[in-house]
Amino acid sequence: MKTEPVEVWILDDGTELADEAALWLEQSGTDVTRIKEWNANLICEQLEIDFNLSGDTSSNLMVKRRVLLFVEGAGSLSCQWKQVITEISSLYTARMSTRLTCRQLLICMLFVPHQPEPDSYTFLLLGGDDVIQFPCSRMEWDCRLQRTQLNVLTQDDDSTNIYQIGDLIINPQSRTVRRGTTELQLTAREYELLVILAQHHSRPVSRKFLMAHVWSIDFDTTTNIVDVYIRYLRRKIDKGRNPKLIHTVRGYGYQLKDPTR
Repeated sequence: MKTEPVEVWILDDGTELADEAALWLEQSGTDVTRIKEWNANLICEQLEIDFNLSGDTSSNLMVKRRVLLFVEGAGSLSCQWKQVITEISSLYTARMSTRLTCRQLLICMLFVPHQPEPDSYTFLLLGGDDVIQFPCSRMEWDCRLQRTQLNVLTQDDDSTNIYQIGDLIINPQSRTVRRGTTELQLTAREYELLVILAQHHSRPVSRKFLMAHVWSIDFDTTTNIVDVYIRYLRRKIDKGRNPKLIHTVRGYGYQLKDPTR
């Protein structure tokens, strides 16, 4: 499978850090576009046009990679950024087409000028893929991009498998989830977390593993992001239903358990 060079779109508020990030990426040969107007609809429309421009009809699908890079200034993550990342995450997921001649790979990342703080992790809760302290090494940037891409493409390649745990059915090809006769409406991040649990349903999955594979957090942190999303899933999957499928493994993590086994 062919992969295009990554293109970075910087959502730019004119901060010094944004200037430094753009220069650093351009010096390494990365194609950089700076976006001044933070309008989620316009950004998603441009992504849709861009991803549909491919004329490649061969069996070797082209992977198109676009990175939306948010750059945090001296203060906390602004309300404007929080709104934009939320809208982009939902709009892009809704507009994804399974009939494109290329593979769409949109990665949302946040550069922060300090060690990530609790407010920075809001970016992950709202649909972002990774938070990086900038300046960083070129190797760290490349490795984080590659890991995120592999996570997405691995999920795509696994899309023919249908998971059934009790009366819970997950169809990755249509991205639908049903419990009994009820179709459940999950956010993109809730769905990713559920699929990881389903892939490992025969054994407990640690919080550390879930943080690394769903949120790309591979370092020690006090964030309770996994517990928050497990709580969201329990409300939609287990609340008012028996038997309960999501189980806590005290001091370790969680397990999606088939009640018949």
